[in-house]
Amino acid sequence: MSERHLLAIVALATISACSSGAGGGAASSKANCQAPTDPSLSDALVTQAIGPYVTTIDPAPKRFLYTEGADSSLGSVAAQALAEHGPSYLLPPKESDQKYMKAELKAKAGSWVTLLVTKGPIKQVDDSTATVSLRGTYYWFGDKAGQPSTPKDITFMCRQVNGVYTWVPKS
Repeated sequence: MSERHLLAIVALATISACSSGAGGGAASSKANCQAPTDPSLSDALVTQAIGPYVTTIDPAPKRFLYTEGADSSLGSVAAQALAEHGPSYLLPPKESDQKYMKAELKAKAGSWVTLLVTKGPIKQVDDSTATVSLRGTYYWFGDKAGQPSTPKDITFMCRQVNGVYTWVPKS
């Protein structure tokens, strides 16, 4: 067995012990959540932050846009969560395609307030607190077209749920 394999096994055992609360001795006051910036976790946090973000924006959007392939893109699961709050469309990267899309949307539903939603940084504030920053730009229709929405940091707390430490939105 190589040293790298042995280190991986030790790391997995440590993570498992921390998550299950095992470890013998007094309970630790330090939270044991996985780093919120870990790529395997960050998409899930952004997805959970969509609802608290889009339901508190003023003016409230009636439909949403999202992008793909940029650092600020939501990701496919978060884009699906966005669709739970209103019609959602992938914004084409080419301006000529955007003009066509704008005409189609206006023909379908008129000048509804439309918001392009993007993610900002995910930060770990301390051992038990993390934030996900979401922001948007009003697109095409309404008095705020072309203006940014107010960015919002959604706060998550590290909590033990069913014996496993996990990030949950702060209520």
